[in-house]
Amino acid sequence: KRNFVLLPGPDGVAWRDAARAAASRFSELELDVFVVGLDLADPEGRFCAAYGLSSGGASLVRPDGFVAWRAMEAPRDSAPALTQALKAVLAKS
Repeated sequence: KRNFVLLPGPDGVAWRDAARAAASRFSELELDVFVVGLDLADPEGRFCAAYGLSSGGASLVRPDGFVAWRAMEAPRDSAPALTQALKAVLAKS
């Protein structure tokens, strides 16, 4: 089974807690978080530019590899923003 993946930029460690909180609202959802620069190497520093993110932003990738959503910057409270995105992607009300 493939999971959704959240890819925060190098200054996006706080997205881990947001992802945990948001994913807990959807029983069927499995969401992995890999912080670029910490969990995943980005030796040439191209991730943020390629995904259109600031270093604190994040991109949500569907299990089929398509980018479903992105936050160009980290909102003040990331969990509600990510929860809303997941509701939209999963077609939940």
